[in-house]
Amino acid sequence: MSLTSHIVRTLFTIGDLKRDLGWVPPTNVEAVENVSYGSCDKWHLLDLYRPKETEGKLPVLLNIHGGAWVYGDKKVYAPYCMYLASQGFVVVNASYRLAPKHTFPAPLEDVGAMVEWVVDHAEEYGLDISNLFFVGDSAGAHLATAYTAIQLNEAYAKSFPGIKVDERFIPKGLLLNCGVFDMEVEWKKQGRALTPFLTDLLGAKPTVEAVKQMSPAQYITSEFPPVHLTTSNGDFLRKHSYRLKEVLEKKGVEVVFKEYGEKKKPQGHVFHLNLKNKVGQECNADQLEFVKQMMKK
Repeated sequence: MSLTSHIVRTLFTIGDLKRDLGWVPPTNVEAVENVSYGSCDKWHLLDLYRPKETEGKLPVLLNIHGGAWVYGDKKVYAPYCMYLASQGFVVVNASYRLAPKHTFPAPLEDVGAMVEWVVDHAEEYGLDISNLFFVGDSAGAHLATAYTAIQLNEAYAKSFPGIKVDERFIPKGLLLNCGVFDMEVEWKKQGRALTPFLTDLLGAKPTVEAVKQMSPAQYITSEFPPVHLTTSNGDFLRKHSYRLKEVLEKKGVEVVFKEYGEKKKPQGHVFHLNLKNKVGQECNADQLEFVKQMMKK
């Protein structure tokens, strides 16, 4: 493991523990935990959250967590996902395999397995897959974007033989927060400084072809679903969101873009995960309103 990966894991762990200190699970949400969606007993597990005393099918938010592809699991995202469920959704909160032990495209294949599980178990768990939305932040936003692009771009899909393509797997919309969308641009900018980290992710020294494969912004088509795209004035990946915004607009894809934070009150990376943060609350409310508008179409 590179020093960068080790630092990411350490800093993210400390930050998440501090952010969620004192959190208590809401009483109006019920959970079905540790459901297997794949062959790996450790990583292929998901939780489903649903508002209590609801019957019938509900719209689905599939959360794909962040963590720079080397950190995170469903436990870290329980507070955020339970909040989303309390607003009237079934939320699928899943773990996936992490680098450097499991290299790209392993996490992307896991997203495919998650989606297949949702489609296959829709009746059993009351999932309205006609209203399936992806939610992702940071690396999770990258994976959500790449997976959707694979479903709609035949040439890109050929690069990922381990991922099934089916129109049922295309989400109705995507909620993308503080994501990374063009690794090729980032690699060209940072050069050698990024190489050890990319080697962790890819399992080998990066090549132009491998890094381009991790750059879903380059494979967006005009059929891409509507996107609610957010960043913040203190997000170190801020330029990636502007890059994706430009691509989506050029392709004629419906996109709502918002940058949060003021000069005197800057907002950092994945600020929306902090449920105590009023600006994060505003962001979450804006995105859920976007979902409700999309459901009417």
